[in-house]
Amino acid sequence: LDTRDIPMPVAAEWGLGYAPEDRSFAAAMKELGVEERVLLEGGLLGQRDDGTVVPRFRGRLLFPIHDQRGRVIAFGGRILRRGEPKYLNSPETPIFHKGKTLYHLHLAKGPIRKAEESIVVEGYFDVLRLAAAGIENVVAPLGTALTPDQAALLKRFAPTVVLLYDSDAADLKATFRAGDEALRHGLRVRVATIPEGEDPDSLVRKGGAAALRPILDDAVDVVERKIQLLARSGWFDGVERRREALDKLLPTIRAASDPIARELYLSR
Repeated sequence: LDTRDIPMPVAAEWGLGYAPEDRSFAAAMKELGVEERVLLEGGLLGQRDDGTVVPRFRGRLLFPIHDQRGRVIAFGGRILRRGEPKYLNSPETPIFHKGKTLYHLHLAKGPIRKAEESIVVEGYFDVLRLAAAGIENVVAPLGTALTPDQAALLKRFAPTVVLLYDSDAADLKATFRAGDEALRHGLRVRVATIPEGEDPDSLVRKGGAAALRPILDDAVDVVERKIQLLARSGWFDGVERRREALDKLLPTIRAASDPIARELYLSR
């Protein structure tokens, strides 16, 4: 946390915790009288093929994941040494369904309604950094592509979503996949472009909310962003490439459930 410039009071406010490397978690829970079967059902312990019971999270920084009423229903763990996976979430349980949950939504609901838009970022640290800097209408999916249930959740609170992902090729693909899902649910989708080599966390860490505001203000419609990228790469030079460029745009146009938006996209 020190290396990421996250002071302990902020870590405490966000309920961040530590899962020790050893197996002391199980012993501590036993002392508290929490039954093993409950910990297994809640995904905090796992059972190996040989029947051994071990903690799911070891040597990880833990982020509590809340439901919309603010109750902790799962955890996300960031590994603190070398190893894979870098991030590990709680498994699906009777109270936690990853594809139906958005990180920080329990606190972001009010600010999203007030701003009339949600900002979607990729990770826990991005959310923490933005919210701590005063940009509170921010959420993140839990390490997966935006799901139909998550898009429907966003639609309940505001008509517009701003996608604030990293700018490398893989993240651009994730941006447009998320954009298509949001369009299918009748959301207006804008894409904010971060300078290469930066992410929301690093940008705000260096320059505070002021460094991010112009990027959010310059966010453009998802189809407009696709056209910008295709034009920059010469996809509209010549009939053959132009035909292929249209093939790249059509999935997003088809995804638009709002008939007026679709007409505007077609004419554009």
